[in-house]
Amino acid sequence: MRSHAGFAAVLLAFVLLLSSVAGCTPSATETDADATPEPSASASACDNTPQSTDAQAGGVPDATSEQNTAKPTIAFIITDDGALLTRCAMHGFLRTAENLNYPARLYKAESGASPEELIDKAVADGCSGFVIWADSAEMDSAVKYAKQQGLPVVAAMASGEMDSSVSMADSVLSSDPDDYCAEAVRIMCEAAISRGNKDGTIIIARQEGADQYIVDAFQKAINESYPAYTLTDMPIASSVSETEAAAKEYLKDEDHRKIAGVLALSPGASTAWYNAEIAAEKAYSFKISPVIMALDYTEENLSLVSNSKILCLIARPYYTCAAQATMVLDSLLNGSDVQAEIRVNAPIIKRKDVEKYASIVSEVKTWFGM
Repeated sequence: MRSHAGFAAVLLAFVLLLSSVAGCTPSATETDADATPEPSASASACDNTPQSTDAQAGGVPDATSEQNTAKPTIAFIITDDGALLTRCAMHGFLRTAENLNYPARLYKAESGASPEELIDKAVADGCSGFVIWADSAEMDSAVKYAKQQGLPVVAAMASGEMDSSVSMADSVLSSDPDDYCAEAVRIMCEAAISRGNKDGTIIIARQEGADQYIVDAFQKAINESYPAYTLTDMPIASSVSETEAAAKEYLKDEDHRKIAGVLALSPGASTAWYNAEIAAEKAYSFKISPVIMALDYTEENLSLVSNSKILCLIARPYYTCAAQATMVLDSLLNGSDVQAEIRVNAPIIKRKDVEKYASIVSEVKTWFGM
């Protein structure tokens, strides 16, 4: 059942989860920076640690060791690339299903199995409701396929841009790059101004062509609010050391030293640019103070923020989006109205917030043996 008046239903799911997942709210509008779920006190004590299985075997064991047989089994369909953030999404689903006392199964699109095959497998296994991580064209098609079968489906994603086929889901949860990039631009540019850089260049450090939707949203916010700054795209090299050397060489040219900020979108880019700035200042006897901002709460970026080597990071809501999607599915299975579209905030994480996210990462690594 789908409507735009589902706030009360989603709020009910919040009450169920609040006792064990602090700060994870099923808000019908937007989740603020404090709404990231807290991990449990002892991840290693959990009896429901998921064991890795291939997709054709049907996923992992049920998410709860003592299941409520009165509740239907729910499934999470996701493409598993083995990355930490992907596992954060899996963890958000499994932890929330456990807290809501649902039997839950994880189905990973790997080993050649198509998402449609996984849905058929999940139905054969007795799954009655689905959260689908719709971050690719294949998963968009899976949403469409599941709805054609008349199944309850909640689609979720923390990155990229939503495909139109995903709108077929009963509810769609996603983060809005225009929103979090506007906030990121404000924080970066105000910090740059406070450091005396009232104009200049902002470096976009990324793998060539990666995360273009973020670059576009960032450029839009610059044009609207801080037009004195100019974005310059600098593709990173294949290693951190090579990227660092290229950045240092770039800074050798005096015309390139009016850098107000660095938006590091790819792994290793924030470390490389921090090191390059220090090395270039020593080698060429000049001083710059760019504001460095990273993307995602990886261990590298959390460490850099914690040690004040970079200012902050954009935390795309992998854990939170999957957790909230599970709560929305709970409302849907209970016959409540749910919102057709729900925006989940991607907060800007500074030093004071690092411990919370580091704890989530630690628990995820324990659960998945990473």
